[in-house]
Amino acid sequence: YTNAGTGCYTTRFVSINPNPAAITGTPAVCIGGTTTLSCVSPTGIWYSSNISIPIDPTTGVVSGSSTGTTTISYRYASTGCMSNVIVTVNPNPGTISGPAIVCAGSSITMTNPVPGGTWSTSNTAIATAVSGTGVVNGVSNGTVNVLYTMAGCPAATKALTVNPLPGTIVGILSTCYGSSTTLTSTVSGGRWYSDMPTIASVDSVTGVVTGHTLGTSVITYRVVSGCMTMANVTVNPLAPILGSDSVCVGSEIDLTNIVGGGTWVSSNPAIASIDTFTGHVTGLVNGITYIGYTLPTGCAATFFLQ
Repeated sequence: YTNAGTGCYTTRFVSINPNPAAITGTPAVCIGGTTTLSCVSPTGIWYSSNISIPIDPTTGVVSGSSTGTTTISYRYASTGCMSNVIVTVNPNPGTISGPAIVCAGSSITMTNPVPGGTWSTSNTAIATAVSGTGVVNGVSNGTVNVLYTMAGCPAATKALTVNPLPGTIVGILSTCYGSSTTLTSTVSGGRWYSDMPTIASVDSVTGVVTGHTLGTSVITYRVVSGCMTMANVTVNPLAPILGSDSVCVGSEIDLTNIVGGGTWVSSNPAIASIDTFTGHVTGLVNGITYIGYTLPTGCAATFFLQ
C-alpha cells in the first residue's frame, strides 16, 4: 500500500489457494432415497445449504428426506475454498393415465399428476413420445411401454398397444349422379361410413358408394380395433340430353347438355352423324341410333334418336 505523497509503502503476502476438484455423482435423488457424491480432492468436508436435505460430512451421502433443492459444498476446512453442486430431491412419479390403445399414424395424450417429468417409450420403432407434453405417437404395430421419469426415481410405466391401420382403400374414387362405384380394402372385416351421405352414401358391408348430388364425401373404412383409413369420393354431374328425338333424312338438328365440356358420339354414324363437340346432328338414312354425351369425368348420358 503506497502513500502517493511520500512514496512510502507497506506490503503483505497473500496466498491463493486452490478449490477442490469438481464434485461428481448423480445430482438427483428420489424422495426417501440416497445419492452419493464424491470429490477426488482429499481432506474436504461436505455441507448442505438445506437442513431438510442433509449430507453426511465425511461420506458424501445425500439423504432425500424432503423434496426440493439444496446446494452441496465440498469445502477445505483450512482455507474455506470449495466446489458446489445443486442436488434435487424429486417426488415419485404418479400413475400414468391415458388410453391403452392407439392406431399407427395417430396420437394420444398421457398424463401424470406429478409435474416436471420426462416422457419416453421403450421402443421408438413402435411408438414415440413428445417429452414435455405426454403426446404419444403410434408408429407401427406392436406393444410398447410408455415411461414417465423423474430424475433419480424409478420410472412409472404404462403398456400401450399400437394397432395397424386398415389397408389402403382401393377402387375408383369418383362416380356420377345416380351411379355407383365399389371400394374395397386389403383388410377384411371392417365397416364403411360416409361423412356426407346426402352427397354419397355407402353400404356399410359391401363398400358400394352411390352418388346423389354434386360434391365430395369422405368415405371411411374402420376395423374392429377402431383404426381407420379414409378416401375422398367425388360425385360428378350428369344431366340429360336435350333436343328433338327425331330428324328427317337430309335435315339437321342440335342436341345440347347443360353440363359443358363433354363429347358427342353416334352409335351408328351411317344413319345420323353428330359433331363431336357441338352436338349438331345430320340425318343421313332412315333408321335408329343412340346418341351419347360423355364428360371428362366418365359420366355419360344417352339419347334415342330416330
